[in-house]
Amino acid sequence: MPTKTILSPAQRAVIFDPPADRATIERLYTLGPDDLAQVARRRRGANRLGYAVQLCYLRHPGRRLLTGDAVPAAMLALLADQIGCVADDFTGYATRPTTLREHRAEIEALLGLRAFARVDVRAMLALGSEIAASTDRGETIVTGMVDRLRADRIVLPATSTLERLALIVRTRARKAAHSNLIRDCSTEQEAALEHMIASDDDGRTRLGWIREWPEAPSAANLKGSSNGSTPCAASGSRLIEHDVSMLLAMPSLRGPPASSPPSTCGVSNVRAGSPCS
Repeated sequence: MPTKTILSPAQRAVIFDPPADRATIERLYTLGPDDLAQVARRRRGANRLGYAVQLCYLRHPGRRLLTGDAVPAAMLALLADQIGCVADDFTGYATRPTTLREHRAEIEALLGLRAFARVDVRAMLALGSEIAASTDRGETIVTGMVDRLRADRIVLPATSTLERLALIVRTRARKAAHSNLIRDCSTEQEAALEHMIASDDDGRTRLGWIREWPEAPSAANLKGSSNGSTPCAASGSRLIEHDVSMLLAMPSLRGPPASSPPSTCGVSNVRAGSPCS
């Protein structure tokens, strides 16, 4: 079964991979005198270039170089030009796994970085929960975690680790939003909610007629539909008139509308703490 993700491939590349455009590469990966001195300590061209690539990866995007990573050609060309070798030298880098590990450990110590640890999982869950309380966008949640880890000089863990944490906090935030929405509902109001999302024999809910409305469901358009301007709207308005009158008294619907992610979750699911789709 494929692993559930919260990021698209494009979003994942923007957050966790080096940039591809030349201007950003030159800004991020131009080596300073101290960097060049460290690189020059390697004897072979492949090791010098590989060391430089690892140094740049750990600075930005802030993760370790992985076997099989497709390093941008522009990045290799820029680094090779600075250290006096050719980009093709990179293909011969780290033929021994120990070389890759030794360079990585040396660079992490040089940059004052540390590995992602168990204590950081709790910190990311707490941070992610704060972000997820105001947005449902997975990219925003993961980016917030990554920014904090970079600021704290912690090497980014595997992409899948942060995506799983983001999925957890988003699910929790959705459940909290659902619970808060009906927290002060009366039994009669809960029944009205259930009635509105119940499907008939044709698999349609009482609000399904809104999807057939040819215009955007703005307040003005829906007001017109409630006056029976079309056969579909007339029948729909009669079906939901009582339910809407009940729901308008809900405390959670007074004042500015709360932002809540869409869900097919029923009131009984929220009360029972069952998962919502």
